[in-house]
Amino acid sequence: MSVKQAELMTALYDYAGADQAQGLPLAAGGIVVVLERLDSGWCRGEFNNRQGWFPATYIQPAQTNGWLAFMTEEGRVYYQSPTGESFWTIPEGGFQPVSGQPASMSGERAEMPRRNTSISMAKGGLLPGSQVGRRTTQSISCLTYPDTEAEIADQRSLAGSSYSYVDHFWSDKGEQSGLDVMVGKNARGKTAIKEMSDFMRERAAIEDQYSKQLAKLARTQYADGEEGTLREAWKEVRSGVQAASAAHASIATKLINDIERPMSVYLEGNRKSTKKQEQRITDDRKAVRREYEQVEKSRMAYDKVDARKDRRRYQAAVEDLKSQIDRYNTGQYKWVEDMIAVAGDMEQFEMDRHKFVQGIIGDYLKVLRQSITDQEAICVAQAATLEKVNVTEDQKNWVVTNETGRVRPVDMK
Repeated sequence: MSVKQAELMTALYDYAGADQAQGLPLAAGGIVVVLERLDSGWCRGEFNNRQGWFPATYIQPAQTNGWLAFMTEEGRVYYQSPTGESFWTIPEGGFQPVSGQPASMSGERAEMPRRNTSISMAKGGLLPGSQVGRRTTQSISCLTYPDTEAEIADQRSLAGSSYSYVDHFWSDKGEQSGLDVMVGKNARGKTAIKEMSDFMRERAAIEDQYSKQLAKLARTQYADGEEGTLREAWKEVRSGVQAASAAHASIATKLINDIERPMSVYLEGNRKSTKKQEQRITDDRKAVRREYEQVEKSRMAYDKVDARKDRRRYQAAVEDLKSQIDRYNTGQYKWVEDMIAVAGDMEQFEMDRHKFVQGIIGDYLKVLRQSITDQEAICVAQAATLEKVNVTEDQKNWVVTNETGRVRPVDMK
């Protein structure tokens, strides 16, 4: 039977392992058997007859006095004393040359997992799931996901926010991938600002045209023959039209300078396309699909081999399948990393855009309020002049100025 030598280590610290679906709890000072190491900084091992994953920084080499540890093809760990005796558990005397009943190494061939290893994100890098004959994952569209409600519930949030992009767009939705959904949101946001900018530009054009029409009207000589206090009131009306023209010209200017132009600048500043990022993720996804297909081919080759008849070919099939799964996991991890980066960028863009548009609408309301204030000032001036209208005084002044004589005609004698 083929066996693989493992490492005997000592746990430096306690590790709860509760933050990971397949985390292995450790107790400081305990003996840990390391079965697999990853470049990402995680180890798979056994402690207290349990197997799982833990950070490599939590262990150091143990003082074994010549004892060794091995793992069978079925994933079971046993220990060998310096005298060559084998034990399924660490003897009570610890790692000392002691006698004992040798462990039986016979057994049936273990069934390899029929699904790929699971993937979750944690400090230290990628944390694969256990490969010791357990089906804990499922494949959907060539991506690997937890297979049980408990494992799904154990996945911790990557961002800590209930509705963060980075935690909610890992699956496909119909014909759209999670990336497609986020890209669509990003594109609609930019389009909305572009259309808001166009709206404000048109509104400014209307205000400018209205201002010019009011100015033209104010220059006319309508009712120029009015006299007395009514003449002053009417002059104030015409003056108010001129003031209104200036007010609307000011609105047009502010709509351009304070509203439309900042939106154009914002769009220009965010014109930087995410096409390269999107293409990278798309390429990552294609690469994952290719590796997944290779895993399935290797799995089929493995299934066809009878370990009893061709041990060498069986071992080669096992190693090839493990190698393909590692390559698949590496490719999927790269896709995950790129998705996290892009999701973070798109979420930040939307948050910034939301705050920017909110500010723009606030500035627009300020312009409108100032317009109302200006219009109110015009009305106040006109009302003050209107209150001075005095029909009696007007009549007196007109008669005095224009009288033709006070002596009335009499009868002829």
